[in-house]
Amino acid sequence: IGGSGIGFSDCDKELLDFVSKTGIPFMLLNTGRGAIPDEHPLSLWDGGQLAMLAALPQTDLVITLGLRFNWLLMHGQGFPQAKLVRVDIDATEIDRNRSSDIGLVGDIGLSLKELNRRVKQRDLSSWMKTLRDAYLPLIADEIAQRERATGPIHPARLVEQIKKATQDNAIYVIDGGDTSYFASVGLKAKEKSSVISAAAGLFGCLGTGVPFGIGAKVAKPDKLVVVINGDGSFGFNAMEFDTAVRHNIPFVCVIFNDQAWGMIKHGQELVYGPERVVSSELGVVHYEKVVEGLGGYGELVTTDDEIVPAIRRAMDSGKPACVNVLTDPTVTSPATLLLVGGLTTE
Repeated sequence: IGGSGIGFSDCDKELLDFVSKTGIPFMLLNTGRGAIPDEHPLSLWDGGQLAMLAALPQTDLVITLGLRFNWLLMHGQGFPQAKLVRVDIDATEIDRNRSSDIGLVGDIGLSLKELNRRVKQRDLSSWMKTLRDAYLPLIADEIAQRERATGPIHPARLVEQIKKATQDNAIYVIDGGDTSYFASVGLKAKEKSSVISAAAGLFGCLGTGVPFGIGAKVAKPDKLVVVINGDGSFGFNAMEFDTAVRHNIPFVCVIFNDQAWGMIKHGQELVYGPERVVSSELGVVHYEKVVEGLGGYGELVTTDDEIVPAIRRAMDSGKPACVNVLTDPTVTSPATLLLVGGLTTE
């Protein structure tokens, strides 16, 4: 499992050599994601976070490269049967939250160069098939939803329609709770920084979508930038659209508007019951009109057939744009179930 240490080390070649030689299935997270494309045959991203959580208890050895064990990784406690090798440039990370059996302190790229000289060529394709047979059924319904036009709009379907509208050629910035889950799993990173998901584990914070989208467009002005935002998290820094308009920084923000703090609302429903939902419902808010009022482009979308044309009009507007899509408020992501499970067992 690789994390931001891979992104900072600029060690794409060394990492690919290591994976190719050892045959070890892998998952790259945070700014390490995309150092090897998600569609590599040994990548677990075809099953997303559930693939990783299903694979870890089946391993006898876990190697982490520049990665901190946070709550999404159950603080390293989800695979007690496995030996753990941790590589990190920061010595304080080697035994943080979970003691390592072997700790290597150093730059990820330099460490991989040395490891590549010592590891043996292996073929673990049969085990990779065993893993896929175990985890793909867990997201079978989600995969089916991507191809299914429903009303209200399922967030997994919305991700798929965004890819269709952009011809899957964009820098994607993800921000939200349940929204982050569906976007992180539905999108595939083709290179580093092509899928930026700060709220999904890197900082564990909300509100980064619009500011990061502005930053991505300034850094890569020739690339289309699409921000995928939950409606709650959009409210944190929505006024940065004013910054984007003032400085003529065009990008497209697609809001997954489930009319609630979805992760919080569904957590309350699961723990306390639907009659005890408190301060987590937002209602239908016309965020697209806020963006229009600031001088940007805005559209409201309520049906599946409107999604692709609206996003393409936003792309063609040449302005900072907001496409506000009403999504199914009843959909709960596996990330919410993980969060609620952790809260109720502590």
